[in-house]
Amino acid sequence: MFDSILLLAEGRTAYMGSRADVIQYFEGLGYPCPINFNPADHFIHTLAIVPGDEENCLTRVKVICDAYRENNTDSISSESLGKQDSFKDEVYTRSPYKASWCQQFRSVFWRSWLTNNRDVMIFRIRLYQSIFVGLLAGIIYFRTKINQSGIINIAGAIFFLITSTTFNNMGSVIFTFPQELSVFLREHHNGMYRSDVYFLCKTTAEAPLFLLNPLFLMAIAYWMIGLRQQILRFLYAYGILALISMVAVSYGYMISTLSPTVATASSISAPLLLPLLLLGGFYVKNTTVPVWLSWLHYLSWFSYGFEAMLVNQWNGYGDKICSGKNNTDCIGGEQVLHDLGLKKDNEVIDIYALLALTIGFRFIAYLFLLKKAYKKP
Repeated sequence: MFDSILLLAEGRTAYMGSRADVIQYFEGLGYPCPINFNPADHFIHTLAIVPGDEENCLTRVKVICDAYRENNTDSISSESLGKQDSFKDEVYTRSPYKASWCQQFRSVFWRSWLTNNRDVMIFRIRLYQSIFVGLLAGIIYFRTKINQSGIINIAGAIFFLITSTTFNNMGSVIFTFPQELSVFLREHHNGMYRSDVYFLCKTTAEAPLFLLNPLFLMAIAYWMIGLRQQILRFLYAYGILALISMVAVSYGYMISTLSPTVATASSISAPLLLPLLLLGGFYVKNTTVPVWLSWLHYLSWFSYGFEAMLVNQWNGYGDKICSGKNNTDCIGGEQVLHDLGLKKDNEVIDIYALLALTIGFRFIAYLFLLKKAYKKP
């Protein structure tokens, strides 16, 4: 834990120098450390003033301190002092960690992976949760008819999938860092691993589960609802929902690292999420939002995901969405997107925006964690 030692006795210096040389130094003075004996206890015992034997103890301390002062000019002590004089400069060049970055990452990632896989019950609950939500959406919106009255139902079904994915995944991580903060700070300040290693390992080890849950959800709900019956459309829809899942997780990490306690994380998560939910494009069109509030739209993954999913559903659909008594009043998929205030040309922008939010929220989360790590223990 340290490289240099300073031993004081009766206000005088008994030894100051390298930790590696101190045992040999005392042995040279005639006070060897016994085998299998704690060196620290040996030094205390040698330099302590024992009640009832003060005279002998003071004499021993005087001999040791005088020897250090006299030997301060010989080659051994000069080398030791040279190390001490350069200690300040070494602090800024020597890594405080006991292992390399790669070794830290490998060990911490393996520990995080084992921790996640060991809790099988949590894994099953989250999996059953995705299956239940998929069945619920599939039953409520089962085989929605593709007509003008069913357009709103499909939009509602898609927004429901986005919302449920967000709340389920965000709620799974908002307590992560407050629960482990004390352990992380202790191990970090003891030089076991860096802050970035811990954050990367923790978030990476949990990622597969948050990519698997949307797959089960979409595999059930997509076909039951009756969305575009094409495998490529399904895979694209899953990809979008997986991105939404990762954004929600990143947002949850940000809330988690921001919050000092579990109670705080639980209290602030919903209020901070609701504005982004309301500006998601389903409850209100973004063109009608007040200017002073419209900037929040750019932080809402609900909006980007909703638009991307509906473009995947309606783009290239053709004039097949009919209504009226004789199904003579027909419109195409492009008209549906226009009526909903969406643009098919924004499809690529929506994907990049979801990726940017995933990285951005996660980076902010890391900065919050780094700030806590810099505080002195």
